[in-house]
Amino acid sequence: MTNSASFSKKCLGNDVNLLGAAPINPTPPKTKESMNVKRLAATALISTLLISYAGAETRTYGSIDLTGLAKASWNLNPLGESNAMVCNVNGPDGFLTIRAQPNSNSKAKRRLKRLAIVVVDTREQVGKWVKVVTANRTHSPSGQSQPLKDLRVTGWAHSNYLCDFLD
Repeated sequence: MTNSASFSKKCLGNDVNLLGAAPINPTPPKTKESMNVKRLAATALISTLLISYAGAETRTYGSIDLTGLAKASWNLNPLGESNAMVCNVNGPDGFLTIRAQPNSNSKAKRRLKRLAIVVVDTREQVGKWVKVVTANRTHSPSGQSQPLKDLRVTGWAHSNYLCDFLD
């Protein structure tokens, strides 16, 4: 079915409406409110993208490439166990603390330096905290290969300090 506006254009090549109805305007007029809504929606989208990427360490240490925060890929593994590498420990401490409970006031169980591999169970998450099953090290914090070292620990790690990696 053809609307009157397109019928007019096809027949006459201009906006004269042969059927006597008011012309159909396919795009609503731009108002301050509609522009503000669009601007807010765009800002929210950009903020969400930046926040999810913010703090993601993407850097190469020796043969190790850190490729961003691991939590972004955890939903791809329905079994729950995933390997992640300690990252984003650039502050004065230089380590990630594995804690007994999922909060920063809980007892520290072990401190892991950059590039330690942490095995996490992504089915067990509390806020930004994820359950740690164990940990090991195959590279020094600067990225030099070294013999496998078992860093036995269980507890909780904050997901902002765990990155996906390529070796």
